Amino acid sequence: MIRCLDKILLVGCLLLAVAVPRSVEGAVRVVDDEVIFSLEAPGAENVYLVGDFNNWNPTYEKLDKTDGRFERYLYLLPGTYRYKFVVDGNWIVDPDNPPLDPTKGSLLVLEERAGMLTLGVEKEVEIETETLLKPSARYAGAFFLDEGETNSEQALDVYVEHSSENVSARVNFKTVDESWDLSPAKADVRFDRGYLNLRLGDALLKGFENDTTWSSSDPFGLFGQVGIYDYNTGYERRGVSFETPLVFNVEFSAFYADKIDERPGPPLRVESESLTDFELSGASDTTVYRYRETFEDEDTWGVELFADAGSLKLGYLRREDRGFHPGLLAVIVREPGGFRTVSQTTREFWDADVVWLRWRFLPGLAASGAFGWGGAEVRAERGSVLSSPELGDLTVGYDTDPVDNRIPLQTSKRWEGALFYEKEKIRGGARYERNEFEFEEGILEPAEARISVIEIDAGIEDDVWSASGALMYIDQDYNETPDDFHHFTPARNFWLDYRDKLSVENIVAFDLEQATQVAAAFLWNRRGVSRFGHPETAEPTSAVVSGGLTAREFFAKIEYGFVRCAIEHTLYRGFFAQLDSRLAWYRKPSWDLEDVFFSTYLEGGYRSNRFEVSLGFGVDPVVLDPVANEYADIGRDEFLREARFEGLTRSRSTVLGRRLGEQERLLEDTHALKLELILLF
Repeated sequence: MIRCLDKILLVGCLLLAVAVPRSVEGAVRVVDDEVIFSLEAPGAENVYLVGDFNNWNPTYEKLDKTDGRFERYLYLLPGTYRYKFVVDGNWIVDPDNPPLDPTKGSLLVLEERAGMLTLGVEKEVEIETETLLKPSARYAGAFFLDEGETNSEQALDVYVEHSSENVSARVNFKTVDESWDLSPAKADVRFDRGYLNLRLGDALLKGFENDTTWSSSDPFGLFGQVGIYDYNTGYERRGVSFETPLVFNVEFSAFYADKIDERPGPPLRVESESLTDFELSGASDTTVYRYRETFEDEDTWGVELFADAGSLKLGYLRREDRGFHPGLLAVIVREPGGFRTVSQTTREFWDADVVWLRWRFLPGLAASGAFGWGGAEVRAERGSVLSSPELGDLTVGYDTDPVDNRIPLQTSKRWEGALFYEKEKIRGGARYERNEFEFEEGILEPAEARISVIEIDAGIEDDVWSASGALMYIDQDYNETPDDFHHFTPARNFWLDYRDKLSVENIVAFDLEQATQVAAAFLWNRRGVSRFGHPETAEPTSAVVSGGLTAREFFAKIEYGFVRCAIEHTLYRGFFAQLDSRLAWYRKPSWDLEDVFFSTYLEGGYRSNRFEVSLGFGVDPVVLDPVANEYADIGRDEFLREARFEGLTRSRSTVLGRRLGEQERLLEDTHALKLELILLF
């Protein structure tokens, strides 16, 4: 009752927040032959630019965010273009340059005068609004040659979009890489993802499958920009979301999603050999709990309230995940002449609540705070009872008797506070995060864990260069918690998505109770050079140097370090060359891993706003992310993350370390030629 009253009071406070409406303002200007697209969108997280110049693809031209304003620099030839902005998944026209036909986008006219590019003026002729279907496609193919063996990877994405005043939709069909060799005629094209947006007055109703859900300002990322959480778990789901303004400047969102095409796996089995210790101990009883880390048949729902009071923003979220991690729970009681075993099939149910606020109290200076609390319980579905003179394998089928048994598993709390400064060419920030986990008596032995994280970062930039650095300190105390619990893996940490946060640095720190991580980077060329598209600056060279350390306790013993250098040079009118090298060294006696590894990647080619062709040597660090469906700097990371295995626990960290060493050696020894072609239609 008290918990419900707290929620009612919280909702009441949000509804009483009075604020000026959030405004969106845009602008386009030309400076030194560069077209600068700008959008003022307070509260937005991600903004993309789409138009005739990139085939209306919302994954390439991401605007850089600076103090609430988003900007993008492009080289465009003289001509007439149409463009729009995609603000957190919502397509809008330029509010300062509205077109007569919103389905066609805002009008941009570029003219060349006296050898310089300038904005031109072209009067629009009012036409009758049409319903449009806009097809587009992207082909990415790579051919590999490694020690005489050949391999190919190909992807063909076909997009069909519709946009009208109250309806927008997008469908993406994608080939399956294993379904074809080198011929597109052999491609197996399947539905990949899609959405349908209906504008109902001020409200937005969205249906989606395998696509994004909604955007949230929650600093914990329970609902992220690419679905549930902040990265990818919104994919492989279908569902609906609803967003609407309430009173004053309070917005309400609701969301429901279900897993796609998943079927229950075979019942879990516990081998009798694992019960030998109990059988010989003379103890009166024991409890066995096993589960599979999978989200089959899971459904998820959530609600959010967001209030914007200008310099003060605050929100509340609740999320529930129901019916995942299918498992087996068995209670074995010793009886005269044998054992009595009660076995039950189970699933886990998790929930979390978050309240947060962000306050900009001085020009360029802002602070934020958040508090979250969550819980989990194991719910039994079906069960059986068996009495026998000796213990055998434990299993429960799906055709046994239904039961209703709920056992608490875990509660957690999370605090976060941050201070940000960003003004002109200087930025900086500090963040403190504290996590508390309490495992309750029932299935597991009572235990607590405390994890604190401190992050400090700063940066400065000039017209053609920028420098930044970061420091992270982690203090973790697991205190006899379950062996599968770890701050960076999601089995018992509900604040993570189900893939995990195991970077190489976190893998090295997997078995450390206390660890320190430091990272720093120096970047030359403020805007860098994009993976696909025209160079974004007149400077012909972009360079990044970064490095990091992972140490036991507070630099008591350094166990891992790396240095990376990436240089890309534009040769002439789209021709480019790049070098990306990484040096990593390990001093990990507990894993018998003490070695130095070096890998490098060379690439050269030509790119324009319609295609790119390149020839590379090594393992490409920048690859097509199959989840976000855009190019990302995850090539080496994903290669090394293959060291992770199912059933990873702290006691098996030596296996993880051995596999990581093997992956590092493979990375060092891989000398593949890669011919890559990317086309936009």
